[in-house]
Amino acid sequence: MSRKIFTRGILLLLATVFLGLATAFIFFYGPDFNRNDPSKPRINLPFDLKKVGETYSFDVNLGGPLTCSLDVKFFIAAPNKWSRLLDKNRGIEEERRFYDLLGGSKLINHEWIEPGVPAKFRVQFIQKEGNKVILDKIVDHPKTGESYMGRYTILAQDTLQAGTYTIRLDYLEGAPELAPLYAEIRFSRAYTGK
Repeated sequence: MSRKIFTRGILLLLATVFLGLATAFIFFYGPDFNRNDPSKPRINLPFDLKKVGETYSFDVNLGGPLTCSLDVKFFIAAPNKWSRLLDKNRGIEEERRFYDLLGGSKLINHEWIEPGVPAKFRVQFIQKEGNKVILDKIVDHPKTGESYMGRYTILAQDTLQAGTYTIRLDYLEGAPELAPLYAEIRFSRAYTGK
């Protein structure tokens, strides 16, 4: 009798481990059901800060009116794609240099100074139907905000109607100090605090 209970316990344990491994496999390697959802556009592109003068362009299809945001996220070190627990710490000196370059407001001579990103960008939102330019602006030294492992800057935010759009980002000027940093361009639904 106790042998049957032991065997069933082992089988139950093996089944539980198998289901856990199958669930983890589906979670990491399974289909992304939100990838093609037009109401949740989320595009991440690698951004090489060494290539001043580079143009980044992509198309996005929206299913309805949506407030979208184009921003650039700067990282102290390249984030691990599997887990935040595996992210590497570059050290105090690297962090200090990063935050001196891209940090927030500083009090200098009794005056608050917001340095921003030492770069200049041109942002365009172009509607495919009729090649209509929705947004075209130059962003110089945009302000930064705090985020995990780095800082981000919002380059453009606009409400777009349903349709297909071409999003263009021209990297016009950039300080040489930006070159060793990691960055990515992100286009997504704007955070509205709701």
